[in-house]
Amino acid sequence: MMSCKRLFLIIVILCNFPFLLAQNNHQASMIISASKSEKTPLLLGLVGNNIQLTSCADILKIMLEQKHFKTMGFQVAQENFLSIPSKRTIKKYGSSHPIGIFLEYNKKNNALVWRLYDTFYASMIKGGQFNIQDMPVRVQAEHLADQLWPALTGQPGFFSTRIAFCKDIKSNNQRGIKQLCVIAPYAQTTKSDDNAFLNTLIERGKVFAPRWNQDTQNPLVLYSESTLSNVRLMSVDLKQKRKIISNFDGLNMLPSFSSDGKRVVYCLSINSKSQLYLYELNEDKETAHLKRLTHNAGNNLSPFLCANGDIIFCSDFEGKGPQICRYHHKDNVIEAITRNGYYACPVLNPKIEVIAYCKNVKGYMQIYLYDTKTKKHEQVTFDNTHKEECTWSPCGNLLAYSVDTGKTSRIALFNTNTREQQFITAAHERCTYPAWSPQYERPIVLASRD
Repeated sequence: MMSCKRLFLIIVILCNFPFLLAQNNHQASMIISASKSEKTPLLLGLVGNNIQLTSCADILKIMLEQKHFKTMGFQVAQENFLSIPSKRTIKKYGSSHPIGIFLEYNKKNNALVWRLYDTFYASMIKGGQFNIQDMPVRVQAEHLADQLWPALTGQPGFFSTRIAFCKDIKSNNQRGIKQLCVIAPYAQTTKSDDNAFLNTLIERGKVFAPRWNQDTQNPLVLYSESTLSNVRLMSVDLKQKRKIISNFDGLNMLPSFSSDGKRVVYCLSINSKSQLYLYELNEDKETAHLKRLTHNAGNNLSPFLCANGDIIFCSDFEGKGPQICRYHHKDNVIEAITRNGYYACPVLNPKIEVIAYCKNVKGYMQIYLYDTKTKKHEQVTFDNTHKEECTWSPCGNLLAYSVDTGKTSRIALFNTNTREQQFITAAHERCTYPAWSPQYERPIVLASRD
């Protein structure tokens, strides 16, 4: 049984691009579109002899190439230069590598400096720098990639974000023991357990359904934990410090946060059913109140708190199977978005007002997209595997979800522009419940690997 259904049953049981080079006054913008069949060649030039810069460039190359997508990213050629090359030298790469990126460290300012060139005209398109004090090499590369990606593709960067998920571990004495892990979205699929892009926040426990908070200064992962008496809501920070958030009887799970962090919607079990509650901080930020939002006879779960205060969620109060609903906070009205079938885990992409969700189609959970403006539903996955717990990237172009074959479950990324699906976790593992972090102001540094 797939985890979307399993999650709903747990609640019921426990409660009862082509590349375009536009020339304008020697200023270019680089855009990748969905129809591009080959990656665009790109020159990555390292200025000066610096081991740290080489390590940073090696990681940047992985991110820019995006090897787990066929049509997303670039084909990077890395070369060393003693100084910024002359225009004549740069033009030599014009026919083979139309884009050039030159990197160097400014020792005086302790900064990493980058310059983006149109090599055909040897003209600098854009440049920038940032201080690298106390910044690990991997974080330097991620920060750099997030600055370069918009200039190269016209899309926001996502490389410094992380995807939290649960991974099953073998236990002789207990079932349902998992690790809570965090992985980089540019991770390369590996057959080895030694994944340089992966970190573990919780080594073992009965944990599931992680969610990230929205506090841009203090990243936290909230998750549910099964105990002998209830399912409580917990948090863990990047230093692996855990804290109980909600410990009422029954279920405490699936939080969704407002962008300012003042409001949280999550599930509590009341009278054997799961209801949605709003936890809201008062203006003094020292007091808060808990408000019940749903009052029906069904199970209400998987809430997503919209920017305008509305809530997208699943509920079975009008039928046998869960449907996707929208709670309109202004008039306390619940609107049914779907009417028939079995649906799970809706999440809104605020950039384009599109809801991604899972639907049972001929016995398999598939990913659908619902345009809230046109009111149209579109199926985007079709194979005979179960897709579960979809989550949007902050850039709004990618979806992460788990793909369950029955024997294994892997975390996959789906490019909504190119319609490509690629895996970022190993084939022999069981990985579930992915949750994509927002773009935090502080780097997500979890361990020595980062």
